[in-house]
Amino acid sequence: MATNWHGYWDRLPGGIAVYTASMLIPPMSMARLKDKTPTTFLLFSKHPRKPLKAWTGTITDIDALDRKVVFRVRLRREVKFPRRHKDLPDGWHILDPGPTGPATGIW
Repeated sequence: MATNWHGYWDRLPGGIAVYTASMLIPPMSMARLKDKTPTTFLLFSKHPRKPLKAWTGTITDIDALDRKVVFRVRLRREVKFPRRHKDLPDGWHILDPGPTGPATGIW
């Protein structure tokens, strides 16, 4: 999950986050949302865009409402920013979609 919203991942009130459906970057979709999926949370600077911080954790308590997805962020620890993710645009990405069904890899 990538964003340039400062103070988002590590300072969410109650750990509750909201993404609009437009933030789901294909092949990620509402149908692929899966509770407790291991997740990498990425923070970028705005201008110029560059990697700042990264955390590992999970997404829980997912609730898809109309065109929004509300979920709880559970950070496990800060990690070194993965170089392979340095060019990802803001959004909810699935990196290993698997053949069918919900995602089971890093989002």
